[in-house]
Amino acid sequence: HGTWFQTAIGRPSFLKYEDSGGLIPVHNVGVSLDGAIPSGGLGLHYFAEIGNGRPYHDPASGRNAVNNVVDSDGGKAVNFALVARPMAIPGLQFGAGFYHDSLFPDGQRHTAEGIAHSHVVYKDAAWEFFAEAVGISHRPDGGRTLRSTAWFTQISRGFGVLRPYARYTFQKVPVKDGPFSLLGLTGEHSGPSVGLRWDLNDYAAYKIQLDRTSHSDTATTNSVTLQVALTF
Repeated sequence: HGTWFQTAIGRPSFLKYEDSGGLIPVHNVGVSLDGAIPSGGLGLHYFAEIGNGRPYHDPASGRNAVNNVVDSDGGKAVNFALVARPMAIPGLQFGAGFYHDSLFPDGQRHTAEGIAHSHVVYKDAAWEFFAEAVGISHRPDGGRTLRSTAWFTQISRGFGVLRPYARYTFQKVPVKDGPFSLLGLTGEHSGPSVGLRWDLNDYAAYKIQLDRTSHSDTATTNSVTLQVALTF
């Protein structure tokens, strides 16, 4: 399960699964093509994908499950990205790309969706560093483009079986964004998280995480979460 591979207890807010309040289409059933690009020591790779995209319906309808068989929006989503893994710096990866889909949210006009995404990752035996950012645009027919932004950065250092970590997450969605307002995902949310992972053995890890999140529409929340992650 993903919680075993993740250092932290959960995903940053905007990268949560679609049915858990995430902003981006984490699941995309379709076809993916990738390969190496001759680039010497830069280690360039490309990724080209086409899939069913994400549905945007009233949550009360129960119709926001992953589009496994058909695209409920009537058209396919496409994604293209470039990734570099420089040979001179083992453990480093960075890249960027663009995702596009056509949306037909319940009770709204056809909306063009574009998602620009980028990431940087560095990982060796002791250190882990992750950073990811997305810029999401929604342009309804005959309307103006509304843009949402989200990013996070996380760093951790291993000390034997213990790995403390820290993360900061930010997301901002305009209140007038049609598709996201339909799902109740508008507003601004940001804040730090700190935690500790303890790998008890090769099959179990204990984690504790403290989160402090500021919300634009409600009071700041503080939470402590415990987790046991298992693998077989």
